[in-house]
Amino acid sequence: MRKASKVMLVLVLVLSLCWPAAASEARVGVLRIGTESSFPPFAFRDDTGNLAGFDVELAKTVASRLNKEVVFVDMAFDALLPALSAGKIDMIAAGLSVTPERSKRAEFSRPYFFSHDAIVTRKGEAGPRDAVGLKGRRVTVQAGTIQDEYLTSMGGLEVLRFQRSGEALRRVLEGGADASFMDGVSVERYLADDPSLGEGLMVAFSGRITAEAMGFAVRKIDGVLLEGVNAALEALSAEGYLDDLGKKWFGRS
Repeated sequence: MRKASKVMLVLVLVLSLCWPAAASEARVGVLRIGTESSFPPFAFRDDTGNLAGFDVELAKTVASRLNKEVVFVDMAFDALLPALSAGKIDMIAAGLSVTPERSKRAEFSRPYFFSHDAIVTRKGEAGPRDAVGLKGRRVTVQAGTIQDEYLTSMGGLEVLRFQRSGEALRRVLEGGADASFMDGVSVERYLADDPSLGEGLMVAFSGRITAEAMGFAVRKIDGVLLEGVNAALEALSAEGYLDDLGKKWFGRS
């Protein structure tokens, strides 16, 4: 009886030691990618409810080059980096700008796109025309974005944070804020696709205020993954794929 118990104990110990490896192996072929679906044309839900956009399509192609199956995890923008640090996702593909502060928390791929900023105001009103003009005003941003970080460090104004870009723009349209400070490419898409926003709002400033090099982010411990992502991006750039994808989603490369 004691001998049988010892055999069972050894068996349990062996299985317990093998289980983590088996679970890990099951995830080897899967790449969990965090994104945020209110950021067209980088990431958004199409008419069928599926994720689409420049970042979504590029991430799928990169994953394919790495022989990985993609599982997208849609979440609030300001939750992406914490989720990456906690191991809930393996990579971020959400138009994430590369900054020194963010680089302390994650490793970034080579840039795949350079965007710009936009200040949006109501049509027919004398609103701010540059970053300095935002001081003393109520300005909406999407929480956690580089524009949010910039205004927070600048100070001297009231920053109103929203989880979704469209909500930030609509607050300006309804008179609850003086301006919105957002990614310029995304703003252009919102104003073109939403008639009420397009009729009531205007881009008062378009240009670079913040650093807008965008890259994929991975955990600092995932050096092998980063090397693979960078190699895939370099190859896709050389093949002309990035230029073609830019023309598809932005009308330019």
